[in-house]
Amino acid sequence: MVTKGLHTAAYLCQKLAIIGGILWIFNVIIFFIQYFSDGMKWPDFRVFVEGYGGGIIAVIIPILLLYAAGGVINLLIKIEENTRKTN
Repeated sequence: MVTKGLHTAAYLCQKLAIIGGILWIFNVIIFFIQYFSDGMKWPDFRVFVEGYGGGIIAVIIPILLLYAAGGVINLLIKIEENTRKTN
């Protein structure tokens, strides 16, 4: 029997990723409000990426990996349950 701890770990991974995604969206909105409130100037793209924009782009990868980890745990639980039923 699959332990309840694995279900809890998968649930927490996916819910924390969703919360992180929501916070990321708020962060992006605040960034663009601050970025474009200065008279809609378009600075050099390199300056944009080196500044705050690079951090916004880099944060989405761990959020996606956390959500994927929860999905993999759920997949492994389903495989184990299916294997147990066939034996």
